[in-house]
Amino acid sequence: MNSSFIIQPQGINTEQADLYLEIKPGGVAYIILDNNTCIALATYHFPLDASDAMVVESIHGLIKDQPVLQERFKNVYIIYGYPQSVLVPNELMNGQDNETMLNLVFGDVGEGVIRSEYMPRHQIHNVYRVPAQVDAVVSRYFEQAAFTHLFSLLPDVIKSTGTHLYCIFDPGQLTAML
Repeated sequence: MNSSFIIQPQGINTEQADLYLEIKPGGVAYIILDNNTCIALATYHFPLDASDAMVVESIHGLIKDQPVLQERFKNVYIIYGYPQSVLVPNELMNGQDNETMLNLVFGDVGEGVIRSEYMPRHQIHNVYRVPAQVDAVVSRYFEQAAFTHLFSLLPDVIKSTGTHLYCIFDPGQLTAML
């Protein structure tokens, strides 16, 4: 795993700060906010063909190499950005069919943890899969974390009227929302 960008001063007080950790196939990024002010930011990228085991090892290495991530935070938010995600209208949601829906759209991509989130503003559910190895190691390091998916957050980015194009650029990947 290679660092792309790091801004991190020494002596950060994390007791009253929030950690936002984004994990997706292309890499890991984190931001530390204290009273909505950014006090640290870092991004790391994986090789394009990184296996789940390589991602797990990279997360172990990141936690070891970045002592600030071993500190206690007021809140920890884990944001997954894995592509296996399906938006389901509220009236069609049936939790027993989550795995079947994901397998129908993406195929059986291996062992994973299936999560779902209700997005009340849009009255839809985001059903998504995270590699089991990745979820296990993240859950172990951040036991009290709140988990969400990037695709659950993006629709609430739009606050204004008109036509807008939102893009997230990653190594070898582009996520766009119109």
